[in-house]
Amino acid sequence: ARCDYQINLEKAEMLQPSVEFTAQTVLSKNTPYTQQRHITIPENMPYSQPYWLAEIPQAGVYTVEDQALIGQPQLPSWLQMRFVFTIDGTEIPYTKPVQYKWLDQRDGEKFGDVVVVPPVTVQFDEKVHVFSTADPAEIRVTVKSNVAQATGEVKLVAPAKWQVSSGQKFDLAAKYAEQSFLFTVQPPHAADIATISAIAFFQGQQYNRTQITIDYEHIPVQTVLQAAELKNVRVPLERRKKLLGYIAGAGDEIPANLRSIGYEVTMLSETDLEKTDLSQFDAIIAGVRVYNTRPELKQKNTRLMDYVKNGGTYVVQYNTSYALVTEAIGPYPITLSHDRITLEDAPMAFLDKEHPVFNRPNKITSEDFSGWVQERGLYFPNKWDTHYQPLLAGNDPGEAPTKGSLLYSAYGKGVFIYTGLSFFRELPAGVPGAYRLFVNLIEAAK
Repeated sequence: ARCDYQINLEKAEMLQPSVEFTAQTVLSKNTPYTQQRHITIPENMPYSQPYWLAEIPQAGVYTVEDQALIGQPQLPSWLQMRFVFTIDGTEIPYTKPVQYKWLDQRDGEKFGDVVVVPPVTVQFDEKVHVFSTADPAEIRVTVKSNVAQATGEVKLVAPAKWQVSSGQKFDLAAKYAEQSFLFTVQPPHAADIATISAIAFFQGQQYNRTQITIDYEHIPVQTVLQAAELKNVRVPLERRKKLLGYIAGAGDEIPANLRSIGYEVTMLSETDLEKTDLSQFDAIIAGVRVYNTRPELKQKNTRLMDYVKNGGTYVVQYNTSYALVTEAIGPYPITLSHDRITLEDAPMAFLDKEHPVFNRPNKITSEDFSGWVQERGLYFPNKWDTHYQPLLAGNDPGEAPTKGSLLYSAYGKGVFIYTGLSFFRELPAGVPGAYRLFVNLIEAAK
């Protein structure tokens, strides 16, 4: 109590699980009143989870069974304490979520909701694995413990066409300890997409959740529990070239995606663009928004055009028209616009089916535009020099077709390609057709 009124604590109880504390106590001014109880959380207590993620989302749509929750920033804590006070004969009930307190070395005393999580969790170290050949690959799985003395076995479960190595024993002595394992995954020879699950067996129960903690200063700490699953994509790919240079822009995962299918990728710094012998690279790729974020390209773009002129392949991904470091992106004029195709399954028309980009080393068909995510592409050019050949056309419903998503130009002995197609989204998502088309862009020069 922090006042001179007499305040009685009449009742204190946890609502779920139902636990009553000793009450009928007069609270003394400025004197803490504490009780300690050891409480076991029931096994059927729901795990802590944002309510809109309780069910697996489908194509950007979330399923919420309890419609009354919609609009709330987060699910109310499952653990609630109810207090009943009397002040001058007036009864005052008060309910408060159970919280824990800890001391942060930088921020001092902090509070957070009590979370309910599995005793052990499992996690793949990647979300998607692409198999460009039928060769087996090693997949890393990490088991983490939320209790002390956790021993058991972790296994992978795969569809019939896929083979995985046997389960392995884990032994985690300390709470919050973790242990990693390598499993071998053998893909089928034919194209296929499969989900492989990781399961930890502990004390007669199965656990297949990955625990993710989201911790930012401006929001309460969030705990997310996702199914421990890995998307595996078997996409037969033909490729001839090997060594690539990559100019990072605003940031994307494409270098790692290209390494996963066998390319050697060298990240090119400002110094590299000035001094490195670019002719060693079979192709050079510019990451998203390179010409918005790399000021040195205003001077170094001439070297890149010389690289193309002497026989190289230069593939430039989307940029915006705002704050370009140079408008001379390619060997010939291009005007960027806000044209885009936001519908990820919008039909795409081939403007020249016989063009090498659609025929070597992989034959590209309309099927390769199936399964794309979020969008087709964005910030397409709407004007270009006649040296460029537009290769694709597409549009959102009710709009006129746009032809600027993929532009091809021979220049000297080499090839320059500008594309606003969203490879930076499709490759990390494991979209087979996007891999096949992107490889063809890389391999465009003879």
